[in-house]
Amino acid sequence: MQYNNAFNSAFYWRVMETLQKEYGYFSVAVLSAVFPGKGQAAIRTYLVNLHDMGAIELVGTQQANTAAYRIVNHGEAPPLVGRLAGGRQQQALWTAIRSLGTFSALELAVSASTDDQEITQRAAAAFARDLVKIGYLAEVATTRSPANRTKPVYRLLPRRNTGPRAPIILRQEQASFDVNLMRKISKGDAT
Repeated sequence: MQYNNAFNSAFYWRVMETLQKEYGYFSVAVLSAVFPGKGQAAIRTYLVNLHDMGAIELVGTQQANTAAYRIVNHGEAPPLVGRLAGGRQQQALWTAIRSLGTFSALELAVSASTDDQEITQRAAAAFARDLVKIGYLAEVATTRSPANRTKPVYRLLPRRNTGPRAPIILRQEQASFDVNLMRKISKGDAT
């Protein structure tokens, strides 16, 4: 299996592509009829994730006020990841990473934080470590903290600056699903 629930997400994705080709859209109600073993909540969560990541868009409502969607970002099937935990936070961190040249975790946290969303140095460091493991960031230096600890300084690798949307981290696989490219990325992959 390529990544968690790869078969399921690939199957959902193919069905959505087929429904879109045939009818111009798909909906929770139609997908629930196609996948009777899955609950509408699971299907709705997947569609919300796809919408949040920009892979699908809302095109209107159909019978019984059911939202209708269409795929706008074709490619591999995005993973089933429950509700995108920390999605807003990771998006803020990714946006900051793309605007900074080199940065420490503290600089990243400060740059990504807003009045509405405070991002801790710990969260920024964890996200940066994940991105180093999968080949998006490189450690380019270290700095010393006031407590005389060394802290890494990071830089986004130019080939991994794939676009405005934050990659989905797949920790178990030490990979990501790059929503800008609509495909899985591993450390050794060329973009």
